[in-house]
Amino acid sequence: MVGQGVVMCCKAEGQPDPLKYTWIKDGKELKGGINGKLHMGNLQEAHSAKAEDTCSGKPDEDLIDLPDGCHAEENGLKITRVNIGRCSKKQCVTSAQLNAVTCYDTWPTHCCIVNETSPLTVNCARFSYVISQSISCKCRECATLPQISGEVYGMQNGTKIPFKSGQIYIKGKLAGETNEDGFFSLTTSGDVEEVVLSVKNDIENKFMETMTTVKIIEDGNVPVKIVVPLKPKPILFNANLGHTMTLSSNNLAPFTRVSFPSNSIVTEDGKPFSGIVKTSIHFMDPRNLDDIEAAYGSVSTVGEDGSEIPLETYGMINYLFNDDLGNKLKLNSPVLYSIDASTFNISIDEDGNSKVYAWVLNMKTGKWVQSNRFQVQTQQTGKRRLLSTATLEVQVPPQAEINLKETYTRLTTESTIVVYTYYYNAWSSYFHNHDRIVQRFNTRRRLVAVTTRAERDRDDACVVAVKVYQDTSFQLPLRYPVTVTAITYNPSSSKYSGKNTQTTNDKSIACLTIFCDQNVTLYAQQAQSPVDLVTSNTHSLPVYYSRTNINRNTGVMFEAIESSYDPTAGKYSPVRKYEHRSECLYPRRDDYHFQFAPLVKPELFSPTYGEETHDNILSWYPDPKDKPERRSCFVKVRVTTTADIPVGLRLIAKSYQRSSSTAMDESTLYGTVDIGPIPDMSITPANFRERAACIEYRCAGVAFNDKELVRNLTTQVFITATNSRCRFKPRPVNMELYDRTFSDGISFAAMANRNYGPVYGIYIANGPKDTARNLCFAGSSRVSNIMKTDESRTLGTFECT
Repeated sequence: MVGQGVVMCCKAEGQPDPLKYTWIKDGKELKGGINGKLHMGNLQEAHSAKAEDTCSGKPDEDLIDLPDGCHAEENGLKITRVNIGRCSKKQCVTSAQLNAVTCYDTWPTHCCIVNETSPLTVNCARFSYVISQSISCKCRECATLPQISGEVYGMQNGTKIPFKSGQIYIKGKLAGETNEDGFFSLTTSGDVEEVVLSVKNDIENKFMETMTTVKIIEDGNVPVKIVVPLKPKPILFNANLGHTMTLSSNNLAPFTRVSFPSNSIVTEDGKPFSGIVKTSIHFMDPRNLDDIEAAYGSVSTVGEDGSEIPLETYGMINYLFNDDLGNKLKLNSPVLYSIDASTFNISIDEDGNSKVYAWVLNMKTGKWVQSNRFQVQTQQTGKRRLLSTATLEVQVPPQAEINLKETYTRLTTESTIVVYTYYYNAWSSYFHNHDRIVQRFNTRRRLVAVTTRAERDRDDACVVAVKVYQDTSFQLPLRYPVTVTAITYNPSSSKYSGKNTQTTNDKSIACLTIFCDQNVTLYAQQAQSPVDLVTSNTHSLPVYYSRTNINRNTGVMFEAIESSYDPTAGKYSPVRKYEHRSECLYPRRDDYHFQFAPLVKPELFSPTYGEETHDNILSWYPDPKDKPERRSCFVKVRVTTTADIPVGLRLIAKSYQRSSSTAMDESTLYGTVDIGPIPDMSITPANFRERAACIEYRCAGVAFNDKELVRNLTTQVFITATNSRCRFKPRPVNMELYDRTFSDGISFAAMANRNYGPVYGIYIANGPKDTARNLCFAGSSRVSNIMKTDESRTLGTFECT
């Protein structure tokens, strides 16, 4: 690299954010470091130094329980719990990448992933199969890009209404679209920790625009459910006269009012508009659960120290203006809001000030930014009118149409640094929020003063600990991402205070922001599964901690009592003060927590070679993740029973490369999938005795033997149920596919260049794996994450007795 240029990267997180990065070589500070990047041009031998890889070579422990009736052997002993090892999948940098041109050439594309695996044979009553144990990790190109998938819908009287054929934007660019059922799947770059999704333009024009923030999981799939407000009937008013209207939802008594001043509407180019204005106004009423589910952005702001602070909402407003022809109009004068303080017992000081402010949504971060304070309504004389039922009001300046800026730095030659900047328009709607900022206890004061009740009244931000497990035995943590949501309800004011959604960390823990001493509802959703997780009957709680499981055990309600340390058990309460959030996320002991688990354990995917290996004759994917021709293949199998399906029932699918000259054994094994069947949760009540599984198999077609392309390969798939009382019943239409010599389940040959389709129960698609998986769930050409269990779109049925 002598004579060349390089950019090296450093990334740190903390509160507050790091202000300066210092680069040191041989004990001396290097010049040229800017915002975590070190730019060096015209390199010489004297610049040489050893750089350490940021990926540890040793996998973390990842224990799994084998299916019922199966075991492995270790040191001559039969074991039913094995350590398969787990690499963090976090972004990493290695010394081999130091010739990258920019930091964006390294972090977004390289992850700490599996380098070497070892086969482990699992023996069951009627058969055996092989799983992979990770024995080393390495900083390599990520096997997959971070993915976001889920469902977009509105709620009306407790019924879902799909957001059909709508658009989803990230940073002003179209990132994905929903299908007719409101489902979507998209990929994002790996160099961000959180993205703001903008959702708009459904084909039926039934919905308002909305936005939500999503925490990104490196090299993983983040499940999301986005609830979008339904568009209300447009209101017409004369721009010259202005308009005042009361706001509420679901026929509740109005408590707030909005006033648009006269002569305040202009065209897009800023000219005064004097005609009839057609306005759509959505008001998020904090007394209505459907509304709080559809809250805009994250119901939080960012404190001076960079930490996220929860807001207690008193309502959110989203409005947009058009003329009769549908052309966009804008507001150029402050909007006046007023609230009846008695509705929610809002306190007012002697000067007529409240603790409630108006907030404006930051389009870039999805967080709310404080505007003006609500004060007691004033008379025309300018004096405040103090009434027994006070009316609070505030003026909020119009939001400017902001073009957000993104800047990237690239070293283009040995010494020339070029900065690229692009702008994108953020939004066409106006978002306002009425909130009270949650006050946190001042730690320094706490060290010198005894906490009084008055101080505790101000210290009302808390967090609740939730831990997710592999199954309903609640023993082993689930190492896959789960999204957990908390909704807080204030019984003293009969309204919902806020909503917070978090994704579990590498310890399978989520710590959600709530409000102390209020009622909280928790529920959880797992990636790649349409079934909500279920709660424990007991949870890990102090004996005195009251809670109620709800919605067929898919949620739990409780009062958020912060009871601190239990000296008898040596554990902390599941609810802590917000300032102890880091201890909640990474506890030093097994502290109390609420428990969730999937009805069915996640699938265990064990390819013979890692997903990032593409040039071996037995590679599962012959094409890298960024190739449009990369395909995924699934087969759908149904499971029925006359009684409850055993909890430990699993389907084991083995994919082999079939040829006339080679036996199908470990030397021709592409890999194994271990998966459990799930029910159709879209029907009420759910039929748990009829389930289905979408099982990935290695697509037939091509493979690379080093650099040699091999075509027309056939994949032979064997599927067996771990329960010996399950027998496979073929479908007559599929008889041509079956290998009738296999009696322990079902076997079929997937031929190259044959388009089977849903009628055979086989689903093939290019692009992300979840596209083919969701086609399989739906049993049609329409993507969905709701498992349909009817037999007509399956390979056949395992009937269990």
